[in-house]
Amino acid sequence: MDSDALFKQFDIPLEVHTQPDLRVNINKLSKLWSFVTQSTGRDDISLNVTLHVNNATKIVTLLGGASKDLIDATQRMSKFISATATGVYVGEEALDAQMARITHLVSLVYNPPIKP
Repeated sequence: MDSDALFKQFDIPLEVHTQPDLRVNINKLSKLWSFVTQSTGRDDISLNVTLHVNNATKIVTLLGGASKDLIDATQRMSKFISATATGVYVGEEALDAQMARITHLVSLVYNPPIKP
């Protein structure tokens, strides 16, 4: 799928590629994830974007400072994504993508290696 075309279709600024702090309307993200999952027929498609979720490093830092351990951090992340301020659920794809990215980042520094 052409990501630029998809972003334009759902009115998401292309600058999110280069500006990871740019905010995107949660309704647009939810619709985009749903469309991509349905179009590809792959409910695991979000796991393929692990290396493209650039804002997870900050999330890991914030969660690490507010959590007693990785399990607590994971539960906080799940709660945050599933109950957004707007009341719109982003979708399991967004949760999967963020959790896959966090797992990847943790695996880079953990010894012995984590192999989920």
